[in-house]
Amino acid sequence: TLLHILNQLLLFGSLYFVIRSLPLGKFSTQTSVIGLFLLAISINQFESFWWMFYKQSAAIPFLLLALGLFLRNSWVAIPVAAVGASIHVYPAIPFALGLAIYVVIQITLHIKRHTAIPKQLWILSTTMVISMVFFILLMGVDGLKTHWDYFLLSKGLLTNVQQSGINQAKGLFLPFSTFQINSIFYLPFALIGIIHFSHWLVNTITKRSLVIVIALGVSIVLSAFPLLYQNRALIIFDILLIIFASYPLTLFIKKCASEP
Repeated sequence: TLLHILNQLLLFGSLYFVIRSLPLGKFSTQTSVIGLFLLAISINQFESFWWMFYKQSAAIPFLLLALGLFLRNSWVAIPVAAVGASIHVYPAIPFALGLAIYVVIQITLHIKRHTAIPKQLWILSTTMVISMVFFILLMGVDGLKTHWDYFLLSKGLLTNVQQSGINQAKGLFLPFSTFQINSIFYLPFALIGIIHFSHWLVNTITKRSLVIVIALGVSIVLSAFPLLYQNRALIIFDILLIIFASYPLTLFIKKCASEP
């Protein structure tokens, strides 16, 4: 239990690091604190803590730390993400797909424009391949085979799982309807943050920040469709919503505080 509490402290620290890594200008610190406040009052995150998903809880701080490092243009982000993914694969999927889609989009744009692919993008792609090998070594052949066999058994769909094992296949977490009720307070602010994402970053949206948007989209797909561990995807989805909600809520509080 003590280790689980320590892990929660790491979660708070890594979320603060991610939000501070976004180009928010003078509101960076305030927004990061608001993000920690939302994380602290999140019923969904409390349920995640209560259920004691040890491996997933241990992996998420590494993944958020990797996201922050990536936003800060550090190559260390990829191996850190590989460590997080080796602890628990599932929460890494939105970030891994987000990064892969980001790289493919950037390379495709350069090819279409007939411009040279930047050295930085080549380094990022190479680091991803090396980290994939690192991830495989950390997981081990037996660990990967266990996940792969379970995936093949149901083809990744809940519709192919027997009724007796449906709750376990969903991830033994809150259903989406309960998740919506729990997040009703900050969901409107998250929607504002998503819609106006390109406006609340300093100047224009940075290319690397797009990974967060793509990861959010992947999380929506994982939690909305009948895929394996559907409900467990809501844990990462909730954290991403908190990131998007933090800045609009910060502005709302400052607006209310400035009015007589």
